Amino acid sequence: MALLPSWTPNLHPLVVHFPIAVLTAAVVADLIDIFMPCPTKTGTISTWLYTIGASLAVLAYFSGDAAARSVSFSLDAIPVLQAHSDWAFRATWSFVFFSSIRLAMSYIHRPTDAQRLGTLFIAMVSLGALSFTVLYGSRLVFEHGVGLPGPNWEEKGILDEIDDR
Repeated sequence: MALLPSWTPNLHPLVVHFPIAVLTAAVVADLIDIFMPCPTKTGTISTWLYTIGASLAVLAYFSGDAAARSVSFSLDAIPVLQAHSDWAFRATWSFVFFSSIRLAMSYIHRPTDAQRLGTLFIAMVSLGALSFTVLYGSRLVFEHGVGLPGPNWEEKGILDEIDDR
């Protein structure tokens, strides 16, 4: 029994969207916490969203690394794949580092306003790296067709299986 559905070439497309959503929600929760006049639970929520999102980003990073070795792509896609991989590395490990510090800070003391603004700045830079990762990943899919149905899928009968649903 296969663990993955027949329409997906590997695990990466199934997990990659979760860290994007969770880390974006963490930054939004952080922004809300910064602009709230009195202390709320939003800061705690954003800390846990960062932690969960960073964990999911690690899963997405390693599944993407494995996916790069398991799918075929044209030579034109190699620079885009390399850029996607480089930005994914930067985004993943910056969020892992950031969420570790953020989690430790949340247990040591309530951060000052300057610390909160500093951590928000770091989170925004990390989100920028994540945005470039998304940009290059979407180019791989929509410009180069990486992971999309192709001749190999027709040979395996996967397209017929998808059409039958």
